[in-house]
Formats: sequence, C-alpha cells, structure tokens
Amino acid sequence: MTKTQIYLESHQHRALLKEAHRKELSLAALLREIVNDYFSKKHTQVPLTPPEELYMSIVGLGHGGDRDVSEQHDRYLAEATDEHDHNHSR
Repeated sequence: MTKTQIYLESHQHRALLKEAHRKELSLAALLREIVNDYFSKKHTQVPLTPPEELYMSIVGLGHGGDRDVSEQHDRYLAEATDEHDHNHSR
C-alpha cells in the first residue's frame, strides 16, 4: 500500500468518519472501499499492485515448458520474486 495525504472539506471529513464508524472500518479502509467501488462502477479495473503483477506473471507457466510447476510452484515463485527484485533494484 502507498501512504497518501488528501485535503477534504470539513463536512466531507465528518461524513466519512461517521460512515467509517457505522461500518466499523478505519477511515483508510472506507476510502479504499470507495475507490474500488468507483472503479468497478466505471467498469475499469484498478491497476494491479506490483506484488500482484509479479504473482500474475507466473500464470501460464504450466502451459508447455516445465512440467513440474504444479508440484514446484513455491520454488518457481521464489525464483520469479528474486528475478523481479534483482531487475528492479537498479
């Protein structure tokens, strides 16, 4: 997750706090829910976060090539994570 700071009108802040309390959520969790609802109503997918992108990159590894992916998935995931970290640490 990424920490961010926003400015709200006082009445907006009060209304959000009241709704968060009613739903027994933190203000941050409520705002994430609102953002997800906004994108789903626009039929737009929220972009994947880097870890999800990384995990999704292993989808299809079992199609051709290595035949032991279903048995060795942890090893392949660790290798993909190490390669991703190495390529993005420069």
